[in-house]
Amino acid sequence: MLRDTALLKEHSQKGLLAVSVSLMSPDEKLREIFEPLAAPASERINVIKELTKNDIFCGAVLSPIIPYISDSDEQLEELFERVKRAGGQYILLRSFAPPLPRRSAA
Repeated sequence: MLRDTALLKEHSQKGLLAVSVSLMSPDEKLREIFEPLAAPASERINVIKELTKNDIFCGAVLSPIIPYISDSDEQLEELFERVKRAGGQYILLRSFAPPLPRRSAA
């Protein structure tokens, strides 16, 4: 994403673009279990920092927030603070909701 900074900046300054970086948890053990192929939170926070330094409208999507696993006050507060320190301009929350079983037509 950072290699496209010039293009992202051009569109962001026209109000046509917002970059949302996903974050699941500050806990790397959880990331390895639920998102084994994803970059660590520290790298994603660095993307936010670099994009906002370049005047690109950027923030975070906390996703998935999994009840009783990644939704503790401490985990969320740490992510909020890290995004804020990196210059993130917004935070969106997305909870994990497993699909409900379908009812059979009777």
